[in-house]
Amino acid sequence: LLHTSIDLNDKNDPIGDIYQWASVSASAQFNNWFIPQLRMGYSQNLAGTKLSYYSLGVTLLKRAQLDVRWSSDRVEVDGSSIPRSAVFSLSIQSQF
Repeated sequence: LLHTSIDLNDKNDPIGDIYQWASVSASAQFNNWFIPQLRMGYSQNLAGTKLSYYSLGVTLLKRAQLDVRWSSDRVEVDGSSIPRSAVFSLSIQSQF
């Protein structure tokens, strides 16, 4: 599955930063109970900071989702170069 999106105009978020996101992503479904789905993507803010992100995700055991997102921009902290921003998410899906 391929997906792309773009904000047609820039906007201010609640704290006043300007954003206008463009994104492209792909996911693959597998007939496998252990790793049924893989995801990857790229997003860039076309306004304001011009910050861009890479993302990777995996679904495990049909219920757990692990996603990681990091910026391509780097900063120096205590002599080490690290991503300007990084986020990870672990979630569990349940059915009722």
